[in-house]
Amino acid sequence: NNKAYDGGGSYLEAASTQGILQNCIIRGNTCANYGGGVYSKGRWMYRGCLIYNNVASAWGGGAYVAHQQTPRNVESCTIVSNRAGTRGGGMLLGYADTPVVNSIIYYNTCTSGGTSNIHYLANGYFTNCCFAQTGTVAGVNNITNLAPGFVSATGQDYHLEMDSPCVNAGANQDWMSDARDLEGNRRIDGMWRRVDIGAYEGLWPATIITV
Repeated sequence: NNKAYDGGGSYLEAASTQGILQNCIIRGNTCANYGGGVYSKGRWMYRGCLIYNNVASAWGGGAYVAHQQTPRNVESCTIVSNRAGTRGGGMLLGYADTPVVNSIIYYNTCTSGGTSNIHYLANGYFTNCCFAQTGTVAGVNNITNLAPGFVSATGQDYHLEMDSPCVNAGANQDWMSDARDLEGNRRIDGMWRRVDIGAYEGLWPATIITV
């Protein structure tokens, strides 16, 4: 519940060192300009974050990714229910070829009729993501025709239902071998061995089979 000119929840700047915003919840923030939830430039990476209910008066309701240096990845994040005034209700990408992987960008809005979920000043590249977007988006293995299947989007419960298309639909990455999600659960479980899309791994009741 913070307010700022840029970066209502967090303003990140690092020109020469790698920074990681990891396993954070950023919610209920506002800004007068860019990045209601997060404004970042420099070598910053978002990983495993839930960014929701943030508002930017101008661009990037959830996040304004203004990175020029690499790496500048957005990985395994859930960016939902944010609002921007003119561009990119969910996120705005400011430089070319920003990799967005295993992330959900959904249910974001733009009050002036601009792009609701993702806006590009330069193209990003999306891999194994779930988003609703008109026009051509560069990338592979994305879910663009199905909602993410949250437990309750209206109730702000962004865990995945068992039948969510995002379950076991992510791309495994090297850093995930012993990684944990936003709640401390293993990113790659011992049964399916494939990561889910978004900030949360699905946890299902155990099945006991008696023979």
